[in-house]
Amino acid sequence: MEQKVNLEQFEAGIASMPEVKRKKTMNAFDYGAIYQAKFRKSLENGTSPFLPKNGLVDLVGVYNMRTNELHRGITQIMLQEVKAELGVSTGGFVSAEVVQNARKQGVQTGIKQGSHGFDILVENKEKTEKQVIKWFHESQIDGVENLKTHLEQKMRKSAKDRQAFIDKKYPGGTARDASLVQTDRPNTKKMVCSAKSPDQYLGQILAGISTGTALLVSPETEALFKEKTMKILTREHKPGVKDKMGLLKLAASANTICKGTVKKMYEMKKENPKVEKKIEPEMGLGR
Repeated sequence: MEQKVNLEQFEAGIASMPEVKRKKTMNAFDYGAIYQAKFRKSLENGTSPFLPKNGLVDLVGVYNMRTNELHRGITQIMLQEVKAELGVSTGGFVSAEVVQNARKQGVQTGIKQGSHGFDILVENKEKTEKQVIKWFHESQIDGVENLKTHLEQKMRKSAKDRQAFIDKKYPGGTARDASLVQTDRPNTKKMVCSAKSPDQYLGQILAGISTGTALLVSPETEALFKEKTMKILTREHKPGVKDKMGLLKLAASANTICKGTVKKMYEMKKENPKVEKKIEPEMGLGR
């Protein structure tokens, strides 16, 4: 489990790092600027994984190899950018801490020499604690099969322990075994994207990732997304001061829209699972 620290510990830890890479304490605004620059660059040069190829956005979700759970919000968005930069097809990412702990337990694994991870700043639900997690794609890990086996064993043990508790307290219940979750599954469904704003667009893509659905995107929808998103990424918070939090705000709204869209998609599936349907946009920021 990634270690959590309170805000004071986080800032003190960053400040104590060598001056070679960080000249000052990095905060949410600094990370927001880094995320925006990466996202903007891929939009401008046409390599963004969120732009359609032949009219289709068909993304395999990126997930936490320790839990086999899909990443959400800004983490899903930024690690999709990293995945595209690396030119890899699989979605497994693991934190540096998990790799280090596995090595301490005797697993023959490690981060490949010269590999660079990507830092994600996250906070708890109460927004009282922040932590920076450095993520590496599975292609950047030596002995990755050893690591996967180790993590699967830990997931199975965790499920077994939970099942023993459930059997005792709630007879008849079943514990979720994360090691059985299928990852890197190809999308098997298609739906029409009807987004009118960037957060709706990203929200529908995130929903597609969650449900194994590729999105059909028209040239008009793509152009609208790029135009409005670039305005968000380049706008000023006040005269002469760039808004560094634009993408983070966009991702938060998209994540909320994702949840509503997933609900609608499941309702559509119940009505007629074989019919390709248009996703009516969830209300978002309205940009």
